[in-house]
Amino acid sequence: MPGATATGLPSPLEIGDSLLDESPTVIINAETGERVAHWSEIDEAITDPASDKALLLRSAEPFEPNTRYIVALRNV
Repeated sequence: MPGATATGLPSPLEIGDSLLDESPTVIINAETGERVAHWSEIDEAITDPASDKALLLRSAEPFEPNTRYIVALRNV
């Protein structure tokens, strides 16, 4: 995600922020409609400034097997 920053992303210390309506990252259980608590980060392992960095979303708890999830990003 060229130009993406971690500003405003739910962090490991503020996982509850991922459940707020204004969270820039959202994970939703497609069957139940429930939001999934998570944190987000920019992959800082890529040190080459010319390379694109990945945006990582990490669930606070394991995903249910055989379940579809919806991931949404906004204003990242």
